[in-house]
Amino acid sequence: MAVRYDAASEQHTATNGLPGNVYTLTAWIWPAAVGSRFRTIYWLRTFADQFSGVTIRDSTSELQLIDSGSHAFNGVAPLVATAATWYRIGVVVSGADATFYRAAAGDPLGSGSVADFSPPAAPQQWTIGDDPYDDWWDGRLAALKVWDAALSAVEVEDELAQHVPRRTSNLLRFHPFLNAELTDYSGNNNALSGGTGTTTESGPPIPWASAIPTIIIPPAVPSGVDAAGASAIAVSSSAIARKVVAISARSCLAVAGAGAARKVAPVASVTMAVARASAAATHVGVVSGQAGAVLAGRAQVTHIGAATGHGLLALSAAASPRKLVGAQGLALAVVTASHRTPEAAPRPGSMGLRVKRGPEMVGGLRRTASMRGGRS
Repeated sequence: MAVRYDAASEQHTATNGLPGNVYTLTAWIWPAAVGSRFRTIYWLRTFADQFSGVTIRDSTSELQLIDSGSHAFNGVAPLVATAATWYRIGVVVSGADATFYRAAAGDPLGSGSVADFSPPAAPQQWTIGDDPYDDWWDGRLAALKVWDAALSAVEVEDELAQHVPRRTSNLLRFHPFLNAELTDYSGNNNALSGGTGTTTESGPPIPWASAIPTIIIPPAVPSGVDAAGASAIAVSSSAIARKVVAISARSCLAVAGAGAARKVAPVASVTMAVARASAAATHVGVVSGQAGAVLAGRAQVTHIGAATGHGLLALSAAASPRKLVGAQGLALAVVTASHRTPEAAPRPGSMGLRVKRGPEMVGGLRRTASMRGGRS
């Protein structure tokens, strides 16, 4: 919703909570008509008639920022306005430096700047919807925010994207104008006066507040990452994990689908390194502690390192391991189904390397009769 002005007596005014000669204002406006006369959106002035404000000119229908100096008639960054169209505006004044941002809804935000602006140093009155010359605003106004600071261009654009202020530091006023009311929602209690006769109509095409963005991580992982704590790193579908570095604590490294794990570095503690389906693991490093390195489906393994402690190293289905090195302690190296092992190095521990044919390992780790001392 937006507040609707359609008569000279409907302006809002304030004499407190006014910015000095450094301020930012953002708002959405909708002119019901243009041309034939000046139409003022706001007017910030001293009683000696030093002023700054935003208006639509009479003969040119230009939306512009004006002052009581050299930009009183030919304002800053004029833009020809069209009736019954929503526009977003932003004013940033910092002494003699001023920038006026403006654009119709759906258009890129344009701007213009000057270095000879003349704002009132200590304004005494703020009028919304009119000026001392009876150039009353005929149209709608919404999402009006004022800061006693000069916001950046990025901040201005962010503020124009929603009603609720994103920046709360230096916030001086916030008048959403969803209703025809006088309340200041900045928390500073800078209420307005007047506004008698204003109504409400449809508002600008912006939300009350924007949703928190969702970050989607793509499946392709171009470089190594560390996963620690109770975490998991997984690459699925046809992703390519080029290098994955150390995985620690209760974590899991998994490559599923047609993924290719180029190198898997040492995993420690209660962890698991898994390559499933048609994955090709060219190097599976040392697995220690109560861990397991598992390759299932049609995995191709060229080098499998030592499994020590209470670990378990298993290859199932049609895997073809090129080399198996020593399994120590209570660990067990198991190859099932149609595997072939060109080289099987002896392990120096108390158990021999066993080759078990059968479907017991397909789909994951399971205890079998051949797993003497092993852990599933």
